[in-house]
Amino acid sequence: DYRRYIVPQKPFTLAFRALHYGQYGQDARNNILGPVFIGYQPFVRGYDAGSFSRTNPTDFDFNRLLGSKMLVANFEIRVPILGLLTGGDSYFGPFPLETAAFVDAGIAYDSFSDPWLFGGDRKAIRSFGLAMRLNVFGFAVVEIDYVKPIDRSDRGWMWQFGFTPG
Repeated sequence: DYRRYIVPQKPFTLAFRALHYGQYGQDARNNILGPVFIGYQPFVRGYDAGSFSRTNPTDFDFNRLLGSKMLVANFEIRVPILGLLTGGDSYFGPFPLETAAFVDAGIAYDSFSDPWLFGGDRKAIRSFGLAMRLNVFGFAVVEIDYVKPIDRSDRGWMWQFGFTPG
């Protein structure tokens, strides 16, 4: 997990994250731990399992979201919206609320399908959109996203809600 934050001018922050997770060794193929899923909101927004319909098949291959390894990258331009509007001394204003424009990309793969980055056949998934986050007393982060999954022809813009501890 690599993260980098750059503040070109207050109150704007450029946030970048690259994350790799993998199951390695000869037991990585037997799925004892189960596959990793990159469609969760903290990884690549717009591909949540609940956004797929079992009754209306799609041309998107759901297996692209599963593998024993994953590589994910996120880029955001963040702004503490209340701090920006109030112009007060506090960076975030009265509530730790921020908005962001984002781009997400990720790829899940295993020992049977290498990622296209390394000459394989497994393609990445991508999305972009807007997010609004509220830090609830340092206990949890509540997030609302308006996201466009680029690699899904069955979905246009969609809302996604998340609750993350920490």
